[in-house]
Amino acid sequence: MTIGRPKTLDEGKQREVCALTTAGMPLAKIAAYVGCSTKTIRRLRDEDPGFDERMRRAQLGADLTPLEAMRRASGTHWRAAAWMLERQESSSRRRRRERLRAEIHAALDTALGETRELLLREATDPFAAPRIDSRLREIFHKAARSATGEPFVPAGEQNGTKVDRLDAAA
Repeated sequence: MTIGRPKTLDEGKQREVCALTTAGMPLAKIAAYVGCSTKTIRRLRDEDPGFDERMRRAQLGADLTPLEAMRRASGTHWRAAAWMLERQESSSRRRRRERLRAEIHAALDTALGETRELLLREATDPFAAPRIDSRLREIFHKAARSATGEPFVPAGEQNGTKVDRLDAAA
């Protein structure tokens, strides 16, 4: 039988830590309350999957508690209902705006690619093609910025690398 140092966070203190986490108390204050350091709590989470799962659920509960209170209040208080509606609409609008932005960029990328290929086939002056290509890029960048508020990056120019179709085909 080995006798070692008693656990700083026994089962009772672990329950307290989880309850205080659910209530939204910061980890440093929880540690001070139960008489240990934040490192001890973090270490126990790393070592004990059960405690880690209880803490994860407690943190989720802390995140959901204010939202649930607002949801309940929205049934009787118009300001709470307006707040909930505003949050839902802004999230929906943001997703719709991101989807539209992606569609615009895809359409511009296709149009630029087809225009550049046409330029390559039809240009008779080899010195004019790069100038025209450069001007086309400016036009597409300007169109993208006015439509989405963001710069247009053609598919061949992702991550700072440029794949020039005119140079590649020549």
